[in-house]
Amino acid sequence: MRQLKAEELSIPYLENNIFFDHVYTEQHIYKQASRLIEELDEDKSLIAIGHVGITGDKVVTALKSYIPEYQKQADIVPLSLLLPGAQLLESPL
Repeated sequence: MRQLKAEELSIPYLENNIFFDHVYTEQHIYKQASRLIEELDEDKSLIAIGHVGITGDKVVTALKSYIPEYQKQADIVPLSLLLPGAQLLESPL
């Protein structure tokens, strides 16, 4: 059975640009964190994600040191601000 894509179903979606920890080493996580700075030179709208489980502590440590650099080049915002039509998806409390 063919799976339908979000675009075919008119569902808003975003695509990840950088994955911090698909390789579970501290060296790789820092390499990806540094790569994000380079990518921000070219594009101010990027999505970078990482795990909170196995490598969560390593990702958090790397991000704590890199966030000030990211903030010099771009605003850090919730994904919902980048998602067209996100306000339609939110439910009232």
